[in-house]
Amino acid sequence: MPRPAVPAAVTVLVLAVSGCTPGSSRADAPRDRPSTALGGPTTTGVPAGTTLEPSGSIVVDTPGQVVRGLEVRGVVTIEASDVTVEDTRVIADGYFAITVADDVDGVVIRDSEIDGRGRSGSAGSAGIVGGSPLLERLDIHGVENGVVPGSGTVLRQSWVHDLVAPGDPHYDGVQMDGGQTDVVVERSTIDLSDRGQTAAVMINNLSGPISRVRVRDNVLLGGGYTVYADGQFSSSPIEDVEITGNRLLRGTYGYAAITRARPTWVDNTDLRTGRPAEP
Repeated sequence: MPRPAVPAAVTVLVLAVSGCTPGSSRADAPRDRPSTALGGPTTTGVPAGTTLEPSGSIVVDTPGQVVRGLEVRGVVTIEASDVTVEDTRVIADGYFAITVADDVDGVVIRDSEIDGRGRSGSAGSAGIVGGSPLLERLDIHGVENGVVPGSGTVLRQSWVHDLVAPGDPHYDGVQMDGGQTDVVVERSTIDLSDRGQTAAVMINNLSGPISRVRVRDNVLLGGGYTVYADGQFSSSPIEDVEITGNRLLRGTYGYAAITRARPTWVDNTDLRTGRPAEP
C-alpha cells in the first residue's frame, strides 16, 4: 500500500533540524557520515542507486555473515553473532520484520528500510525485535511498533514514521516493556505526529525492571504523550533513565507521562518554539 504522507509542516521541520534540504540526495553519501547527522527522510534507508536482488525470508545463522543488497519479501531472522545487514529492504509479511536472537552479539543493521505493509501487514507487528544490535540509518514504517529493543541495543540516526497496522494498534516508535538495560536511542527522528497515541518512546515495567536507558538528541513527535516512563505495572523499578537534549512535538495530552519513575529530564525543548518541554 502507498505510504501515508508525512505532514508537510513536520517534514520541513525535520529537514531543517537535520541540516538537509528537500532536494538532498544520499547517492554520493559516504557510509560514515558525520556523527552529528540526524536520522530523517534524506539520511536513512537504502542508499540511492543501490540495486537490490529479490529474496524470500532468510535465516542468518553463520557468524560474521554479511547480508547486503537484498529486497526481502518476508522476514529476516538473525541467529549468529557478528552479522551485518546493510543496503537492504525488508517488506515484511510476518509479525516481526527482523528478529535478533538474544544470545548473539556484534549484530549491525544499517542503511536499510523496513516496510511492515501497514494495514496489509500483521497486527502487533514490529520492525526490529530483540538482541543487542547496533541499528544505524534505518527507515522503518508501516508497522505497529518501530523497534522493540533487547538489552544493549543502540538505535542511532534512524527514522521511524508512518506507523500503521491492522487490528487495535497501540503505536510506539521505540517500545520497552521491561527487562531491558543499557539501551541508547540517539540522533533519530521518531514521528507519531499523525497518530493520537501511544508514544514516540515507551518505557514501562510491565515485564520487568528497566535501567540505564539513554534517549538523547532526538526529534520526537506526537503520540498520546510523546514519551512515557510508566512504572505502574509492577514492583520492578525503572531507574537510571536519562531523557536529554531532545526536540519534541507535543503529543495529544502532553510531552511526557511519568508515573512511579524518576527519569532525568534535561534540555528537552519544543521543536517549534524552542521553549522548554516540561513533563
